[in-house]
Amino acid sequence: MEKYIKMFYFFSIILLLSVFACKHRNQSSDGGNNQGQDNPPITKETAKLKSLKIGDYNATQDDIDKAGKPMGFDKKFPSSVSSVKIIAVPEDGGSVDFGTFSDTINLTENVQTVVFKVKKTGKNDGTYTLKLSKEKNVTPADPKVQELKNLQATDFIGILPLDVQYNVINSDVTWEAFDGATHYEVFIDDVITNDVAQDGKLTKTKFRTAEGLIDLDERMGESEKPVKITVKALDDKEKVLASSSVTKTLPKKSSIKSITFNDKPYVENLKIKNPLTIKIAFTGNKIRFTGDASKFNAYVGNRLVIEDGTNKISSSYSYDENANIITITSNSGLNTTANYKFIIKQGFSDFFNMCYEEEEKSYSFKVEKSEQTLPAPDVLRVLINDDPALDIKDAEKTGINVESTVSIYFNQLIDTSTYTPATEGDDGNKGSGIYITTKEKNKGVDASRLTKPDFKTIKENGKDITKATFKMVGKLNFFSTDPLAGGTTYYIVIDEDLKTANNVKFSEKRFKFQTGAEKPKLHKLEVKDGIIVGKSQAPYNQTNLKKGDVVKIQAVAPEGKTFVSWNIGEYGTLTEEQKTANPMTFTMIDEDIYIWATFK
Repeated sequence: MEKYIKMFYFFSIILLLSVFACKHRNQSSDGGNNQGQDNPPITKETAKLKSLKIGDYNATQDDIDKAGKPMGFDKKFPSSVSSVKIIAVPEDGGSVDFGTFSDTINLTENVQTVVFKVKKTGKNDGTYTLKLSKEKNVTPADPKVQELKNLQATDFIGILPLDVQYNVINSDVTWEAFDGATHYEVFIDDVITNDVAQDGKLTKTKFRTAEGLIDLDERMGESEKPVKITVKALDDKEKVLASSSVTKTLPKKSSIKSITFNDKPYVENLKIKNPLTIKIAFTGNKIRFTGDASKFNAYVGNRLVIEDGTNKISSSYSYDENANIITITSNSGLNTTANYKFIIKQGFSDFFNMCYEEEEKSYSFKVEKSEQTLPAPDVLRVLINDDPALDIKDAEKTGINVESTVSIYFNQLIDTSTYTPATEGDDGNKGSGIYITTKEKNKGVDASRLTKPDFKTIKENGKDITKATFKMVGKLNFFSTDPLAGGTTYYIVIDEDLKTANNVKFSEKRFKFQTGAEKPKLHKLEVKDGIIVGKSQAPYNQTNLKKGDVVKIQAVAPEGKTFVSWNIGEYGTLTEEQKTANPMTFTMIDEDIYIWATFK
């Protein structure tokens, strides 16, 4: 019995050890699963394609990205291309596997799909899809095909079609109608571009390439390219009767390369220090109107704008043609309490009228307060005609020319948005912040105005200050101006509306001067069918005179006719003796005068 009991204990121990071992193995296995549940495995990166060439076509990065998506990359080759070899270069350490597909494709008009994988140890396979085809084969022209006459194509230039809000490249193609032709076909580099399926057969003798099937915008790149434009005349049996070609140059593609604010790249919540300088670097072609300073400044001034939400900030523009960089400088200080935007307006274009950006771009920023301890707002100098000898800051000057400018040098940067310019006409006003008046006190209602404001940021003794220059006039009309009145006392006034860039108001200041002699006002004298005696330069029948000037006029009778009398416009009068005198002496009045002769 004792023997059986010992055997029972022995087998029991063996059984317990076996159960413990199995449980331990199960816990180890379960532990791995639990670990996976608590810490999900890190998603592996996908192996990528480094470069791709299909026949002679070098795929762009955008093409490669499209190929890596489920829809794949579509490429249609010219009809003359029979086959292409696909050269796919994987990322370093990777390999390419075409699987059941071939890397050499015999092209047809039908789309053929090629799928291949990029593999690399430690990464998921990258799958790339290509959809390849070629254009419909165009029947070669009959050797007897005649020349289509007067085929012309304009140089490529950007136009604004009705269906988009930005410019697209275009050439207007025209040709002479061909007898017997029922319709025409237009080809770009031997590929048909007029859309017969959508628009029907082309019966007009003109075509815009921008309206064709071939998107020439996509062909624009870093260099100019020749584009062959072919037009064929066909009959109702699709027989080619005549054909001609012309080659035009497709310009480079332009874009904005970089934008910096005081030489730093733009970031959100940007803060800059006065004065502000913005630089825009371009790739491609030069800016529109390069070479014509007045047109260029007007163009960029309306399309590259600094504003504070309501006011456009006065700025200067310069352009480095060699570097293709435009520099925009604010002409004064920007207020440290305001919110500013730099805006590139929609439609800002290059030399070929192609937009740098398809949509308006806006860059918000604020201005930091100056770290310098600034003095109270004041002026350093007030110079007539920018002449240091004619400084009226501390002393009145007399005998000032009635056609003069005034330049005000401030002791720091001012905020030009706090200056309001004068307005034109009898009902106009003097403006605010800086103005001119004949009154020793208050603003006055006389007709004098400050015009053509020109604010500049300059450095003086290492500090940035504002220089403001104005043309002084006695009257600001809509189409002309009068000089200041002679022998009159005037005051240049800075009032409390004007503020510094640090948002500090000026106290009112007045600077006095007196004009010299009156400038005579000139009026136009015009003689019809006659001349002004003694005038040596054309036009011999017109001159400008001041009141009291005496001239002699003489009628020139047409052949076969004799002089009868002189007639004068509504503002003038002639004596009976003057009316019949030839030549006739006339004394100029204070009006424009028109005199004409009559004959019999």
